[in-house]
Amino acid sequence: MFRMLPLILLAACTSEPPANPQPGTVSWATWQDYSLGLTLDYPDTWEESSYGDAHRLTLRNQGYPVLSVSHLSESEAAYDGLWGRNESDGEGFLAGKPAVLYAYDHAEPLTTLPTRSWVIPWSGKFLALEFRVRGGQLDSVQQAMLSRVRLAEPKPVP
Repeated sequence: MFRMLPLILLAACTSEPPANPQPGTVSWATWQDYSLGLTLDYPDTWEESSYGDAHRLTLRNQGYPVLSVSHLSESEAAYDGLWGRNESDGEGFLAGKPAVLYAYDHAEPLTTLPTRSWVIPWSGKFLALEFRVRGGQLDSVQQAMLSRVRLAEPKPVP
């Protein structure tokens, strides 16, 4: 029993992302998903990774996941432990479209990550941008990213 105590305590830890660069010093990179009609800009020091069709993109800052983009049904989001299991935290906008906001701790192996999500119905499912946050709110770089998200009509991929 006592051998498991460090693992249990570690599993209950909450982790915050590293600090983002200052807004005036950011150089931007662009990511596009034509089949979804989504374009977003992010600091060029972050790394991209993808996990399949539903989880379109994860951006990492110094290896830490700081933004996830997903296109899921509500039941898929609930199963994955994302915004679908949580109550709304208000309303806002994503690319000029009305969005439902969520604030929750996203569970990862051995830790939880404070998360703020913007979710809109899009192309037959829900498009979600899930920011991992420091202090429970978006910082100025994340706010700039949110304001730079663009949506267009999805295009079929050959």
